[in-house]
Amino acid sequence: MRMNHLVALAVTVCGLVCVPSSQSRAALLAFEDFEDYDPGALLHEANGGTGWSGGWNILEESQAEVTILDAGLVYNAGEVFIDGGARAASLATAGISGAPVLGNRPLQANPQGTIYYSFLFESSSMVQGDDDFIQWGFNSENANPVISVGERPGGPLGAPDFFSRASTASSVPPTAWAEIGAENDVTNFMVARASKNGSAGDNYDTVELWVNPTTLNPSDADAIVSTADTGIDNLQEFLVRVAFLEDGDNYNFDRIRVGESFADVMSDAPPPTPGDFNQDGAIDLADFDVMRNNFLDGTTFAEGDMNFDGRVDLRDFSAFRDAFQAANGAAAVPEPSAWILLALGFLAVLHGLRRRSHRA
Repeated sequence: MRMNHLVALAVTVCGLVCVPSSQSRAALLAFEDFEDYDPGALLHEANGGTGWSGGWNILEESQAEVTILDAGLVYNAGEVFIDGGARAASLATAGISGAPVLGNRPLQANPQGTIYYSFLFESSSMVQGDDDFIQWGFNSENANPVISVGERPGGPLGAPDFFSRASTASSVPPTAWAEIGAENDVTNFMVARASKNGSAGDNYDTVELWVNPTTLNPSDADAIVSTADTGIDNLQEFLVRVAFLEDGDNYNFDRIRVGESFADVMSDAPPPTPGDFNQDGAIDLADFDVMRNNFLDGTTFAEGDMNFDGRVDLRDFSAFRDAFQAANGAAAVPEPSAWILLALGFLAVLHGLRRRSHRA
């Protein structure tokens, strides 16, 4: 019997013992807290977190300057408490000329609607300059971010100013400036929203920034708003860009989140539990049903991609089997869960057979 027939049979067996359930897409699209890396390690090619389709790509001449800090950042103000854990990313530079993209990371999802993103930011040493800045944002390709927020030590308000920016122009508009400045060794929490409000057709045209919010649902009136046609209608790359940094500049950032609401990027919830695709707090039949429904078609964690390789296949079924047993116990699971384990075991065997046939 051909291998694809065996796989189809295994999926049919799973279908016979699974009760159909509705799927619930995870609203948290991507997450990076740098906890998966060793202190002092280079960030270049690091591939932790969730919701990414590849690792970090750091500018070649700066790879040795972007490392993992053995301390996380923490923000606590009003209703908002964000704990960055025990690690953060750190840029300690001897100077960077020009205005290059310092680092980028591809999103697994390809958002085309309103998105929210947040991160913790701290300058531990900031050399004042008139034209240097650091910004975080998105583009549909690995290029200068056309949706971004950032900080510029020599901002027009006379202090290290935060800004939001739609497009790549530095003029006012489309760059909007906050009446708040950054201070060394003070952790800031930056929350942004990118949306399409119709002024640019199907393209993103609005970027809003909230600096150091004190409520979990910030008021629109408090946002720093930038509007312009960004020229893109989808987001594929998360980008960090810097410009004209001086010797001694040191910036730390932590707990990057991309989601579909304030709640996704402002609550201090942990990343999704492996196997809990609908994020209801349990690894159960409903999660298995997500994998069954998306077998060979799914591409995201919410569709059953356990190992974040961009597809739902036998490797994901094998990983889910282990997570299911760990969560429910191999001996105590009730029917029809035991049948699920048998079906998953069958799929794992098929996976092994396929690998051996490929090596033959």
